[in-house]
Amino acid sequence: MSEPKHKRHKSEQEVGTPPEFIAAIEKRWGKITLDLAASDKMHVCDEYFTPQIDGLKQDWNIPAAIEFCNPPFGKIGPWVKKAAYTTHSTGFMRPTILILVPAAIETRWFRDHVYTHAKIHILVPRLKFVGHDSGFTKGLVLCEYPAPEWDIGFYYWHWR
Repeated sequence: MSEPKHKRHKSEQEVGTPPEFIAAIEKRWGKITLDLAASDKMHVCDEYFTPQIDGLKQDWNIPAAIEFCNPPFGKIGPWVKKAAYTTHSTGFMRPTILILVPAAIETRWFRDHVYTHAKIHILVPRLKFVGHDSGFTKGLVLCEYPAPEWDIGFYYWHWR
């Protein structure tokens, strides 16, 4: 029996976001101040929520903050829902929340909490997560919350 040609990516939180991608985000939006779904091993800034702290139970409404989230891909819905709610329900000095997710446009979470609430940056080229030899097998998007009604939609971002 032969080995499969492609390794499947781990479905776990201990897969890091590439540092060169984080550098591109910070060049475009500014220094990330809070990592919403991190671990003690994998985080993109000094302030972060671990699974033990549970970022979904924390307040994300930090005025003028740049918040980043690479959520567990097996349970994306609650993360994008909280981002949409946080940035929709707050006042003038809302945080900017950037969430990295697969471009799963057919899902309920995408339809209800991304498509109608975020500016969607289609990432080109594909990302290669820390700890993997090849690029992620599916397209990814970076969802930017909040997005004014006139700016909701899909945009290509050549991040490299």
